[in-house]
Order: sequence, then C-alpha cells, then structure tokens
Amino acid sequence: MIIAGEYSGIEHVIVDGVVQSIKLIPEEIKRCVARFAFQYAKDNGQRSVIAAPENSTLH
Repeated sequence: MIIAGEYSGIEHVIVDGVVQSIKLIPEEIKRCVARFAFQYAKDNGQRSVIAAPENSTLH
C-alpha cells in the first residue's frame, strides 16, 4: 500500500510571504480514487463523473 499524507509534499518560499506547496500523488492512488468515483456513480444511478483540479489558496 502506498500512503500519501499531508506531510509528503515539497514546500518552498518563492518570495517573502509566498510559499509554494507541491504534492505528488502516486498512480496507484489516483486509480483507486477513480475506481471509487465510477463505482459510486454507478451505484447511485449517475451516468457521468466530473473531475476537476484543486487549486486552493491557503490564508
């Protein structure tokens, strides 16, 4: 099993007050999430699944 947690990413300061955080997600975990989403949709009568990137800003 591959585990990707909150503290597994890379962070660095770009300029004072600006920090960039990068988190890599292993292929196995991405496939697991996709399988779950499609099965959930199928089980709940949905005909499609929409995926969108998460571009979040931390304050």
